[in-house]
Amino acid sequence: MTIFCFVFKLIVEHFKSRKNFKRKATKVKKTQSPLLPTECMEQIFKYVLQVEDARLYPSLLVNRYWCKNVVPFLWNRPFSLVSNQNCYKLLRTFFFYFDKEEYNLLNSLLNPYKIKIPSSKQQSKLNYLTYLQELSLRDLEICACSTINKLYGKSNNPDYYPDQTKILIDSLLQLLFRQSTNLCFLNFNQYFNFLDIPDFSKYFSQTQYGLKQITKLQIIYNNSITQNTIQFLKLLSFTCKQIHSLDIRLQSYDYCTEVIHYLSKLIKSQNNIIEFNISNIMINFEQIMISLQSHKNYLNSIKLDCVYLTEGSMILLNNFHNLKNLYLYYCEGLSDRILEGKFILQKLHIIYSLKLQNITLAMLQVYGKSLQQLGLNIHDLEVAGDIAFNYCTNISELILIIYNPTHLSGYDTWKTEKWKERLDQLILSQKINLSSLSLHDHNCLD
Repeated sequence: MTIFCFVFKLIVEHFKSRKNFKRKATKVKKTQSPLLPTECMEQIFKYVLQVEDARLYPSLLVNRYWCKNVVPFLWNRPFSLVSNQNCYKLLRTFFFYFDKEEYNLLNSLLNPYKIKIPSSKQQSKLNYLTYLQELSLRDLEICACSTINKLYGKSNNPDYYPDQTKILIDSLLQLLFRQSTNLCFLNFNQYFNFLDIPDFSKYFSQTQYGLKQITKLQIIYNNSITQNTIQFLKLLSFTCKQIHSLDIRLQSYDYCTEVIHYLSKLIKSQNNIIEFNISNIMINFEQIMISLQSHKNYLNSIKLDCVYLTEGSMILLNNFHNLKNLYLYYCEGLSDRILEGKFILQKLHIIYSLKLQNITLAMLQVYGKSLQQLGLNIHDLEVAGDIAFNYCTNISELILIIYNPTHLSGYDTWKTEKWKERLDQLILSQKINLSSLSLHDHNCLD
């Protein structure tokens, strides 16, 4: 915030100097130029957003130029920035964008619960929906539930309003997917167990702008997948063609034949997938790998978390010759077949290999020379020792995952401190040039 205040002070002083200059030279009329170029304003606001508890809202009130530059930052991901106390104000703004038919329909559905959505005859000159770039279903659900609490005013327990909350979310999703023409990141997660997404096939054509622009898609389900979600996957394969980053995290029992079919269809329908992550798939993984083959010239990052690797899937994995980042977390079935790839990896994470130390060392021997970042279970590092660094002479970042399967109190802490000392010795002896060491719990890999 110091830089922000400093720049603001400079702007104010600059404005005063221009004002004094005009008093002295009243005969010379010049068009006032912006105080700072738009690019500089963007950098300032980006910096401010990185500061904890930073607030950009006051910047709206400086002048029109500041307002114009700060609005996109406030509205590109408003659900994640707004507080629970202000959720109602956020959705109240979105309500203004319902057309008359949508407004009447929403109120008719909420009328049995004695809830009325406020309307406004005064429309904003800015279409805030067009600034929306990131949307998380989880954030939207929390925001909608908070708004229902405000409108209903009876209880803070979200389970008290499941029907009302669902009606509001369904209407908002239809509105956002239709009018948010710059939406590029959709996090398809959920917060409340009692909610399900609507059947969008009833509402949307295959040319909906809000879906068409998506370049990053996360599908995160902690509960059983629903038929509406399957239909949404089907819809995505028709509407989305520009997805570059695809992250799929379902429960293992949800990877049924139908889901695998639509996931494969979604993958094949994209122009070029650059990053692919998938979790908890124990069967039919080869079908997913087959669908990814159409992107083998573009794919440079793969993360497999709790995946069963067959010989066939590893052969297909080896076809991705442009792969730069490979993350293998708790994968079963890993064998020497993985050593046949022609990768020039920059980042490699191998986590959970208590039974696979030989594979770990073999992979480091084959792919270690080009590595810049290495991620290991701290127990694997204990076994591999300095041999790992002999194979990885160019790494500058080391990620250690703390995972203690025996749950011995203080055991991992002791090992961590021990390895910090050993790493310091290796750095001093110039055997490795480590500039960054990160420690992560095994439950916080993301």
